[in-house]
Amino acid sequence: MGIVLLDESFNEVDRFESLVNPKRDIGPTHIHGITTAQVLGAPDFETIAPAITAMLSGSVIVAHNASFDIGFLTAELTRINRAPDEALEAFCTMRILGPVLGKVPASLQGISSLLGIENPSAHSALSDALTTVEVLKALYSAKPSYVDGVAASTRVHDFPSYAAPNFECAKPRSEKALKPEQTFVQRLVMTLSGLPGSGAQKDYAATLERALLDGALSETEIQQLIEVAASNDLSVDEVRVLHATYFSHLVGHAWLDGVITEAEEGLLRNVGLTLGISEFDVAESLSAPTHADTQDQNIFFQLCDGDEVALTGDMQPSKSEVAVFIRTLGCVPVESVTKKTKLLVAADPDSQSGKAAKARQYGIPICVPAYLIDLVNSKQ
Repeated sequence: MGIVLLDESFNEVDRFESLVNPKRDIGPTHIHGITTAQVLGAPDFETIAPAITAMLSGSVIVAHNASFDIGFLTAELTRINRAPDEALEAFCTMRILGPVLGKVPASLQGISSLLGIENPSAHSALSDALTTVEVLKALYSAKPSYVDGVAASTRVHDFPSYAAPNFECAKPRSEKALKPEQTFVQRLVMTLSGLPGSGAQKDYAATLERALLDGALSETEIQQLIEVAASNDLSVDEVRVLHATYFSHLVGHAWLDGVITEAEEGLLRNVGLTLGISEFDVAESLSAPTHADTQDQNIFFQLCDGDEVALTGDMQPSKSEVAVFIRTLGCVPVESVTKKTKLLVAADPDSQSGKAAKARQYGIPICVPAYLIDLVNSKQ
């Protein structure tokens, strides 16, 4: 969400920017550049709504392709029972391009490029809002009386004051705190220090195996592991032993065929670093074959013929393309997540979609499409 408040002379008075946690799948990250991990630390719409309505109240709302923005704003205000009595109206810069400038590109990117207006972060809400400000100024310079007339005929809304606006609740897109700089192990140490230990280690080990299925930990998986460790009263030392044991089993499993490929080495190094294994120990493990007991092989996730695999999110490759990989592995792509589902493939491993929520509830591993593709390639 990005808002720029102007006075009647088009001078900036204030601005507001915040990521919003939609509590569901966030859609095409490859377009808007926002990951689920970022919005996990952001407020939901109801939290920032008082700040938004306070800024908009008594002002003419201006937007480029306004029906798009107004549609979202109306839907969200309606969902929290805070929509105004009258339908929201907005001054649409896109709609007056023709009357003011003639035949020109309609998109914000197209018209800003034509007018020489720089938009350093297209599809970022605040950057788009600031770009719209410059487009508005250009339109006014071209035909001030026409723009004044359109503005005068646009309804000014007075939003009901239902809560004191808290502008500090906002989480700007650029805020570093949204992406923790501490490593997973550092966060564990801070959380678990002082705990007595001797907890349920199997629960943590199982969660760790599911989380590291694709060789990486998402923000949601990190939070799950920290919560499992804390709820089971595991000490830092116990967790380190579990990490070392898991890594040892993983390396032994990789050595079963007598060779560690370049791809396997990269994965193992990444997992070792994530788990806090020293570079020396990782190098030692990779330098010579490590024995893996037959019983240890059973702890690792395996897809079998007929296993059901679900998909969620707007992913690349597309769902239909990923479904081909699933069938190549002898598995069955399914639409929904049930207790029978063996794996969920998600565009974003932190996905908050209904399918992802069910997968976590049932203890079903979640992976990214690249994991499946690597599986197929490794079998060819």
